[in-house]
Amino acid sequence: MIVGLAFFVFLPASGCSFFGPEAELEVIAPELPGGLSAALGRSGLEASGRIISRDLTGGKQSVVCAPGAAGTVRLPKRPGRALLYEFGVPGTGLRVRPAGAVFPVGLDGGGSLRLRWRDGPAAELLLAAEAGGVDTSRLNTGRLVKEISERIDGSTWRLDRALLSKTLEAGEMKAYRIREKEDFEISLLLPEGIWLPLDPMAETIEAGPESGIPADPAPWPELWKGAVYEMEMELSAGYHSWIRSDGRFFAACTIGEREKPPVFLKQAGS
Repeated sequence: MIVGLAFFVFLPASGCSFFGPEAELEVIAPELPGGLSAALGRSGLEASGRIISRDLTGGKQSVVCAPGAAGTVRLPKRPGRALLYEFGVPGTGLRVRPAGAVFPVGLDGGGSLRLRWRDGPAAELLLAAEAGGVDTSRLNTGRLVKEISERIDGSTWRLDRALLSKTLEAGEMKAYRIREKEDFEISLLLPEGIWLPLDPMAETIEAGPESGIPADPAPWPELWKGAVYEMEMELSAGYHSWIRSDGRFFAACTIGEREKPPVFLKQAGS
């Protein structure tokens, strides 16, 4: 029944034969959170978004699409096909954690496929599995999306993707492999201000006298002359990045065993 529904949804947009291997599908990108969108706008950098998928031959497809807008994607008529939505500043390495969707799980009532921030990790893993030759139509991708969303608290990028990818690359889906990464209690040095995560599901950091301890001297004297605060928090292992609400600075660090991981600070446009 699911595959039949897939064909029914595809046909009005494509006009293709019922038996054709591909069809056109309307895909809707998610909106950026208001604060993050405003900060990126203030940065003066040219950010852009694109929908990523794979065609029948496994080749990568890319369709330019603004947040909240719709794009048209040619997709094989098979369940389990994944799409990613990437948004960032080309050439800088600065990008928002991607959103994702899996066909037909992400279809709305109007027959469009909606990309969601929470489904980014599932889509990323499935695209990697496809690239490795896995037939994702044989996986229970609906359960995969549901289990990740339900088992991972907060941002779904807290998922231990390395653990789950081994299972998917073997052509299997085992729910007990869906686990959160290890959390670490750490101290971060950040310039004073509101720091918005480049993960739309993560929490904002407010570095100031009410939430942090003054730190001196600043570890980036050539970039920042103002107040710096030591912020105690708990973050999952891996890479994290933020943009200051005024759009002038980006900060990033990699969380691991170190109690005080170094923070990389970059001025927008430099």
